Amino acid sequence: MSYSGSVLLENQFVQEEFERFLVEAVPDVRVQQAVFHPAVGGLVLLFKKSKVDIDQFLMNKLKSISDHCRKVEKGAVVCEET
Repeated sequence: MSYSGSVLLENQFVQEEFERFLVEAVPDVRVQQAVFHPAVGGLVLLFKKSKVDIDQFLMNKLKSISDHCRKVEKGAVVCEET
């Protein structure tokens, strides 16, 4: 299971309690931070549902988009409207 969101990412106490609750509820669960930004994760689910082949090229592009989304959220990248 993966997680995202500022409360879980920025608050170690909340993160640990969340993980403890999950392990108690589902003993074999493996918890980790989300690999992709939530918007990109949504694209991955859409591609899978649409039976789009996610090859290494597409996976690399999705990872790049995900990394960019995270930088924008942190204010490291400013996107200007054109």
